[in-house]
Amino acid sequence: MKKSSWVIVAVLAGCLLGGSGRVAMGQGKLSGLLDSLDTLTHDRQLASLQHLYNRWPSTKTKDTTYIRLVVNLARAFDKTGQTASSISLLKHLIWQVHRRQVISSPASDQLLKAYYRLMFCQQQHGRMAEAHQTGKQGLTLARQYPRSKWASNLYTTLAYVCSTEGDYEQATSLAERGAAIALVVGDTYCIGNGFFEQAKALRALERVGEAHRAIDQAIAVGRQPPMLDDLSLYYSIKASLLQREKRFADTEYWFQQAIALNQSRKDTATLASNYTDLGYFYTETGQYASAIRILRTAVRLQPVSSVRAVALDNLGVAYQKTGRTTQALQTLQRAISELIPAYKPHQLTEWPDSKLTRSAPNKEFLLGILQNIAENWLQQGINRQSPQALTNALHTFTLADQLVDYMRWEHTGHQSKLYWRHKTRPLYEGAIETCFRLNNQVMAYRFIEKSRAVMLTDKLNELGARRLLSPQLAEQEQSLSRNVSALRLKLATEKPGTTAYDRMQANLLIEQEKSDAFVREMEKTNPLYYRYRYDNAIRPLAEVCQWLTTRNQSLVSYFVGDSAVYVLGVSPVGPRLLRQSLPDYTKGLHAWLTLLNDPAALNSQQAQFTKTGFSLYQLLLSPLHLPEGRVMVSPDGFFLPFEALSRSATTPDYLVNRFAFSYVYSVNRMLTDPHGMNTDGGFVGMAPEQFAGTRLPALPGSGESLKRVGGHFFWPTLLTGPTATRSKFRELAPRASVVQLFTHADADTLQREPVIYFADTLLSLSELQTGPVFQTQLLVLSACRTGVGSHQKGEGVFSLARGFAALGVSSMLTTLWSVDSGPTYTLTELFYAGLADGLDKDIALQRAKQEWLRSPSRSHQLANTWAGLILIGDSQPLRQSGLTLAGAVAWIGGGLLGILGIGWFMRRRREKVGKAFSTQSGNWKPSLN
Repeated sequence: MKKSSWVIVAVLAGCLLGGSGRVAMGQGKLSGLLDSLDTLTHDRQLASLQHLYNRWPSTKTKDTTYIRLVVNLARAFDKTGQTASSISLLKHLIWQVHRRQVISSPASDQLLKAYYRLMFCQQQHGRMAEAHQTGKQGLTLARQYPRSKWASNLYTTLAYVCSTEGDYEQATSLAERGAAIALVVGDTYCIGNGFFEQAKALRALERVGEAHRAIDQAIAVGRQPPMLDDLSLYYSIKASLLQREKRFADTEYWFQQAIALNQSRKDTATLASNYTDLGYFYTETGQYASAIRILRTAVRLQPVSSVRAVALDNLGVAYQKTGRTTQALQTLQRAISELIPAYKPHQLTEWPDSKLTRSAPNKEFLLGILQNIAENWLQQGINRQSPQALTNALHTFTLADQLVDYMRWEHTGHQSKLYWRHKTRPLYEGAIETCFRLNNQVMAYRFIEKSRAVMLTDKLNELGARRLLSPQLAEQEQSLSRNVSALRLKLATEKPGTTAYDRMQANLLIEQEKSDAFVREMEKTNPLYYRYRYDNAIRPLAEVCQWLTTRNQSLVSYFVGDSAVYVLGVSPVGPRLLRQSLPDYTKGLHAWLTLLNDPAALNSQQAQFTKTGFSLYQLLLSPLHLPEGRVMVSPDGFFLPFEALSRSATTPDYLVNRFAFSYVYSVNRMLTDPHGMNTDGGFVGMAPEQFAGTRLPALPGSGESLKRVGGHFFWPTLLTGPTATRSKFRELAPRASVVQLFTHADADTLQREPVIYFADTLLSLSELQTGPVFQTQLLVLSACRTGVGSHQKGEGVFSLARGFAALGVSSMLTTLWSVDSGPTYTLTELFYAGLADGLDKDIALQRAKQEWLRSPSRSHQLANTWAGLILIGDSQPLRQSGLTLAGAVAWIGGGLLGILGIGWFMRRRREKVGKAFSTQSGNWKPSLN
């Protein structure tokens, strides 16, 4: 028979206090009694454990048993819906251990369990950033317990957190470690969970074969009785992997296995989720009648409104596929109502209120529903040639885009942003397609800009923003964000229409208004912080046109979708939007870049390179009819060196002969960012020449080239050889107006972040994030592969150049591929000569390349020697801070001539006045008036 909670409390209290206040029972006996509490319900556990916690004697050492008591109490809080209390209690416990107020025995893994429990509660409470930090702190401790199930749980839970943030590589590694520890321990739950998380992350990385092996191991242990609760989840993952391999019969088999298991267990909620997944599979494979039948059952069975919204969303898509567009829209509106109960539409063209959308839980579900509604209207517009349907589609895409802004505010981790940009990629393609069909260049420009890569930019923006906010305001902002997130999560668990739901929603709206008020206040009192952190506004196309006109520039901005390439050109004659063939673009681009990156092949296949470059020119530039001159390019993803495209299919007629190109990550960023804040920082140049502790080849001649470049500047700072160190760069570069680096760099790997090499060691991009904001007008990275980096579709290039742009550098000259030192030195020196003549940066680079191409050497004509050097960012001439030596001499010389001229004029004036006075002095009389 189980002991009642009051009996256990009485026994434990007696053991703790004894008759005279001394500890009357050993730790082993006390631990045994704590074990007995596990037999009670969570409510009774909470009462008993809280009583013990409050009555722990002040004379008794707070040791491992105390840690166990607190962890169990925190778990009881969590199980009874008091997660915030659980988090607070565990944080305090860890703080006590660090302050040595609680002594943790090295022989016990209870403190590790505390870290795991804290991370688990934080992620449940939606505090993913905090959960990630707790997990990282706990990893140091976990490594000391390679045979602890809590170490396994910590690794696996952190893997889950990383997966939700989109960091699938890290999630795979962590889950693999968690599963390995679990195998040593022999804990079946930990084994299954570890392989499950590993399979999910591998699936996201499209490593399907490895994912199969992981989920098969999870299924093997999941079939044991203690694991049956999770087995259906494993079956669903297996089915999804088979679906990706188009093994449809096997896919359906595994879905049916999951359904049969949950039917036998009478688990209605999970069964409904199985039906939702199976219905989605039927829709994707064109089995629409089966999909509709199964999804209707899922809607009927699913007790959770947010998950029911997903089933309705899938059902709406199935209706749309069968041409039942009205029924599809009505079903999708029902799906929104499940997430926003206050939304009660009476007609198909009613959209949810933006205020309720702002505070809606499960925004990722809502975004998918809105996107499907927009796609429905777009398809109607195409099929029926209906401008009104297209207008409805545009309105819905705009609302969905607004929701993305809210999500960007709420998801602060850069990997989280990577995840969301990947999810929203089809959204922006549909929006741009709608604009093309409506001939609406203004909105097309807006959506192209909104689609631009923001992963690294947002991350560094937030780092820069935090420098602009006091600790008190930063804590206030985080507190408001936590409150909103917590209430939104709680609202998702309440049943719509109940008093509790209405009360929770009212509280959420109040907290949301507090957060919005904070943002509005920042806009007034700290506008720079507001711009960094919250301003998602896109400058109007008319303003962009005016801005380009003042600079005598044109613009080419393009978006590469899954079905077409959209090219927007802006010139003095106005904007023009094109829709080009995706197969033609991808085929031509692949062939062209393959040759460009293979010097031997390029040398032998120059005719093919020219022909392919001409076809790309016909797709991306020729139909825009841009005037010759300066052109700014805003690419989608990686940089394509337009300079090397040809105007002829038979003879190399490179565009560099007629256009001066510069590149930007975002036009909107160019218009909003202050450039060149520093006006007197001077020139800093570095050429390490040798690289200690590495196998990198030396760069002979780089020091001499640096001296020639520095000769253009007044009092340059030149560091060569051993003096070109990492610390000197960090000290001098942020304050310099112009920075020149002749060195090696590595910015083209998925496994690590970009780095620059100096004479003593390397410098990683993340290290610059903790330093000052750069005030540099121009940074020249004469190094291998500084502009390229790991590319994620829709996310752009994670590179050194992009990192420096986000840190405040106005413009950069950088390389797109490995280049020989000779051409690099010569082109760099020619570029600086053009700057010394006062040319715009893009024109200076164009002249340098034209001069290089005038060489009679055939090897100089090959595009791989010169086209990889590109200008990113502001292309205007160097301002006064970048005054060249020749300019300084001219300025000083002009000043001296001016002084001499003034002196000569004054002397001549005095002579004339004196002469006139002497001539008139005899006849001079004082005035009588």
